[in-house]
Amino acid sequence: MGRAKKRHDGRYVETVTAILPGGRKKRKFFYGDTAAEARRKMLEYTGELKRGRLFAVVADEWWEKHQKAVKYNTVESYRAPLRDVKAHFGDWAIDAILPADIQGFIYDYGLHGAGLKPRARHTVELRVNVLSLIFKYALTTRDVIVSPVQEIEIPAECTRAVRLPPDKSIMAAIEQNAGDNFTLYPAVLLFTGMRRCEALGLTWEDIDWDGRRIYMRRMIEFHGNAPVVREYSAKSAAGVRSVPLMRKLLKIMAPRRGTGLIFPGKNGVMTKGEYCEAWRRLNLGVTAHQLRHAYAGKMHDAGLDVLSSKVILGVSSTSVAQDIYTHIDESRAGDEARGKLDAAETPKKTRVRISGHYRGRRGPL
Repeated sequence: MGRAKKRHDGRYVETVTAILPGGRKKRKFFYGDTAAEARRKMLEYTGELKRGRLFAVVADEWWEKHQKAVKYNTVESYRAPLRDVKAHFGDWAIDAILPADIQGFIYDYGLHGAGLKPRARHTVELRVNVLSLIFKYALTTRDVIVSPVQEIEIPAECTRAVRLPPDKSIMAAIEQNAGDNFTLYPAVLLFTGMRRCEALGLTWEDIDWDGRRIYMRRMIEFHGNAPVVREYSAKSAAGVRSVPLMRKLLKIMAPRRGTGLIFPGKNGVMTKGEYCEAWRRLNLGVTAHQLRHAYAGKMHDAGLDVLSSKVILGVSSTSVAQDIYTHIDESRAGDEARGKLDAAETPKKTRVRISGHYRGRRGPL
């Protein structure tokens, strides 16, 4: 590291060879209109190396790369968590952040740092996920040697909101009222377990009537009010996910068989505004996601194993499918227990033989 040198273009340059974590060398150049400006930039960098780069700087680098590699909805779901973790750790040296610091932040955030109502578990988990991704990136840039986001506990008070399947009367009404246009939509969700974006992207040509399968080849995402058509990105090598065409749904859809989008909008693809208005008019009292859980319940009742359910539902792991099954079991446990307890308390009618004839009698002999 010597004095700043003047370039042919009139600017000054300072050069430094930095030793990064792991022994890797990196040569850096710092330019300025004056020798003092070039030296100031160089000194700022070398001082940053000694104390570690700021968390906010590394987080912004990660975000610039990460948001290009994930779906639009994922990007939107990460914006608020990224803002929150940067607000807390932004001016910290990233290599000085310890697991205890992460755990403290998660507890304070989850419990609002006071006696307020705890946040939802999923909301807190998103902050943990974003922190984990940032530190995984920091490992690749050698800003940290080990990630502090390990064994982080979510406060027990932060409970998970569970959307249970709708009751049988609602499911029966969906089946009975399925007709033309959008009234068919909830029946498709109920008998396929599709996500909203998957069902809206369906065309009549995606249905294999003879093989009794429905293929998902595209998705409809809403970017604001505007619909965006994306090719379906499945986790299988084929890149296309399919679900069985149940007999009940076949009977409903076959008479309405057409061409093109099954659920179009006024000008082609349905906008978010059109979708929300159409769903509101159905007045079902449930969400599209609850109908997906209802389909999971059908698989559960049919005795399908968790691995098969994972494939059909298109979830990332068997643990996700198991969680859905667990919620179904929990929702039914009370009803089953009540029925069994009532039956146990009700005296059974027995038949007693008296003088060659049987007569009904309640209770023990």
